[in-house]
Amino acid sequence: MLGNGNVRTRDDALALMAYTGVDGVLSAESLLDDPALFWPERSGAAPFTPLARLDLAAEYLALCEAHPVAMRMVRVRRGGGWA
Repeated sequence: MLGNGNVRTRDDALALMAYTGVDGVLSAESLLDDPALFWPERSGAAPFTPLARLDLAAEYLALCEAHPVAMRMVRVRRGGGWA
């Protein structure tokens, strides 16, 4: 079961899961602006430092290497508060 609605931070997601008992949450717009929204090292309004951005990029690239997909499936979004 998934929950949805006004999930703008990792803390929002954890609170929704605790309150409703769902297994996970959906978030669309917030993730487009901040792909690291659910990254475990972040909590609430914790700053997303340049080093944290590099760590996330390295983790993402390792996942890309471990789980290759056809280039037609790759989409890049530029902008948002994290870039």
